[in-house]
Amino acid sequence: MKIPTLSFFLIAMCGCSHAQRVTVPPTPCSENVLATGFPGIPKDAASVADRLASCMHFGGEYGDDPGRNAEVNKAMKELRCDTVETAVGAIKLKYHQNKAVQDALLCASSL
Repeated sequence: MKIPTLSFFLIAMCGCSHAQRVTVPPTPCSENVLATGFPGIPKDAASVADRLASCMHFGGEYGDDPGRNAEVNKAMKELRCDTVETAVGAIKLKYHQNKAVQDALLCASSL
């Protein structure tokens, strides 16, 4: 009797007809992702990761300059940073088995 491979077993367990392709983000986790984004993951997940990274970035920009703080507030309002965690939660749930998406969200939250 031939023992099924792990991938066959996992596919059978999830009821999937094919394995989900998981890619590793080509960009290391750094502020470069603010310019490069998160290629290699689904567009909806990349959009949320981009938004989260930008919110995290701008959240660290507050200082003593009231004019700059007003610019930061405007950017954070346009990004809808007050609701980004809800979007992140939905993407985490949707792509819970996609390591590349989970890694991208972790990276974005660490900026």
